[in-house]
Amino acid sequence: MGDYRLYFFGPEGRVRRRIDLACADDDEAIRSVALAQQEGNRFAIELWEGARLVRSWNSSPAPD
Repeated sequence: MGDYRLYFFGPEGRVRRRIDLACADDDEAIRSVALAQQEGNRFAIELWEGARLVRSWNSSPAPD
């Protein structure tokens, strides 16, 4: 079981929120991110395991 951290960034590029995840592997952790994205984060998200960046998602600006 791996210890993962999910970071949500704000418009200024700083971490606004962190979620700790305990997942069996990268695939399970990435699936967990899909659930977190439903919360409506409009800015970048990064998934880390220790010092290793697993994956990042770019911002998705809100429609005008």
